[in-house]
Amino acid sequence: MNLKFNTLKSIFAASVIAIAASASAQQTWPAEHVELIVPYPAGGSTDILARAFATALGQRLNVPIVVENKGGAGGTIGSAYVARSKPDGSVMLFTASSPLTIAPHLVKLNFEPLKNLQPVASVAFGASALVAGASSPFNNFKEFVEYVRAHPGKVSVGYPGIGSSGHLGLVMMAKALKLDLNEIPYQGNNQITMDAIAGTIDVISVNTDAVIPQVQSGKLKPIVVTSSERIPAWPSVSTLADEGHPDLTSFSNWGLYLPGGVSPEILNRLIAASRSAMEDQAFRGTLKKYDAIPGTAFGSDFSMQLKSYSDKYKAVIEQAHISTN
Repeated sequence: MNLKFNTLKSIFAASVIAIAASASAQQTWPAEHVELIVPYPAGGSTDILARAFATALGQRLNVPIVVENKGGAGGTIGSAYVARSKPDGSVMLFTASSPLTIAPHLVKLNFEPLKNLQPVASVAFGASALVAGASSPFNNFKEFVEYVRAHPGKVSVGYPGIGSSGHLGLVMMAKALKLDLNEIPYQGNNQITMDAIAGTIDVISVNTDAVIPQVQSGKLKPIVVTSSERIPAWPSVSTLADEGHPDLTSFSNWGLYLPGGVSPEILNRLIAASRSAMEDQAFRGTLKKYDAIPGTAFGSDFSMQLKSYSDKYKAVIEQAHISTN
């Protein structure tokens, strides 16, 4: 009799939990639709990941999410737009962390990123690497370091933009390992990649998704992955951590943000929906295509993570006297 009663009790409890979960999923989001701002032009990796994530997130919030590109000024224009928006759940930001953790130390902004924006979820990390032309005299990181030390000031290394994570990672590495490099800034990935293939420049510091096809075709060869984990496309290529320098890693960190001042209820619901969206199979497929690594930090943990990035990059910029002027 007790066994039968306990069984019925368990079934009833499970039913209550299922009903509560279903009711929670059907809760109405406070806005009829959401404007997801991407502070970069359409077609880039940030835009592509944002659109894939918006599809998965919208399904979980049961609300249409419209992606809008507001590019310019290295991602700070679109970020500022969200920072000034009402904290009612109708406007969100999907961006790499650089406009929030690097830009404030290079240019004067009309908002304080880590105060005027509420971090929600670290959605994904983008791997970066040092890549050389196919005919370069070095094939791995050890050979690269030995060659640079044997030819001080002769090895040219390009990066896409002053103050980019690729640039600052390069500066950190050169200082720590006492490498005398000829550093050359570019305006984007296209020209820097073509110059590396042509041999006009010796090495480039770029996000891996920008050069995977060229590496696969044999036109370029990876020297070291500068982010913390090896990437599926190049499983045999070591990371800086593998080489004994975990403190020198650099990467892109894409995340989701709300305007500052949002209510705990909206924040917590969006964190829960983001966790679920990040497990979506279609979204995971997009991450795999771009060799991106799923994020693991949410809410206050993500805030602390961003603060650590900002402090690190501020120190690098000040010590190296880096300026965009």
